[in-house]
Amino acid sequence: MRFAAVLAALPIVLVLQAGPGNGKFDPESDRAVREAVRVELQEAAAPAPLAGMSATRLFALRPLDERKLGRQAATPEYHQFRHRCAACHELPDPALHGPAEWGRVVERMRANMNAAGILPLQDPERDAILRFLRRNVGQARE
Repeated sequence: MRFAAVLAALPIVLVLQAGPGNGKFDPESDRAVREAVRVELQEAAAPAPLAGMSATRLFALRPLDERKLGRQAATPEYHQFRHRCAACHELPDPALHGPAEWGRVVERMRANMNAAGILPLQDPERDAILRFLRRNVGQARE
């Protein structure tokens, strides 16, 4: 199934998007890769559910503007958030949900990961991601 191949390649693409060996995140490259994957998903005419989310909703999240994070972008919590969450979807703006709601959202994503056969989110990873999201609620959006 073409869709399964695209989904399987997505984590590899996200790792490669940083650029030619410079180790720095390139937002322009990130957007181009995500657009290519979005188009591929549409062309594959994938069924609507993807680990509990439609492909349209998957790419319709208001993305995090990483330039507004400042020192938070250097924290281990942010790196855990980026590593685990960006493997499946655009990084969401922490302002999308309140502190209490993020716990439910992360648990839902954890269940989606298990259902999709993705390496399960361990408790320490979940805790780090929640610390980052809750610490940045209302700060990333302007």
